[in-house]
Amino acid sequence: MSVKKSNYPFNKLILVLLFFSVVGLFLPWLYFDRSVDYTTGLDFLVAPLFFSGLVGSIVLSLLRERSQMVNIVNLVALLLIPSSCIFQFLTWHVMTITGKIDLSVSFSTAHCGFYLTFFSSLTAALLFAIGLVKRHRRT
Repeated sequence: MSVKKSNYPFNKLILVLLFFSVVGLFLPWLYFDRSVDYTTGLDFLVAPLFFSGLVGSIVLSLLRERSQMVNIVNLVALLLIPSSCIFQFLTWHVMTITGKIDLSVSFSTAHCGFYLTFFSSLTAALLFAIGLVKRHRRT
């Protein structure tokens, strides 16, 4: 009995990276002081683009046979996660604390959960795009 090789070379690694993205949601994300303004990634799950990107990419990555349209939707869903992270990174302090977008404030208040979610989801999106290009070149 032979095992069929997957047409999606990085599929398992992408799922592992998406798992790390979910783990990052439970860690501290953005705050000045934990006793004053403390947020985790769970606070951002209510953002529709972030939530639909995360759930959509996990569900679509679990499919065995995919059409080209499903692959495009999966890539868009994977790109929604780091895009939403960047939006939250730049704007979380604007409404309540600083009143303006300030990169130095954003970098000084970002913590491990944010970076874990952002970099693992960005890596997953890049690997998926590389896999699509490799698959397209084979056909």
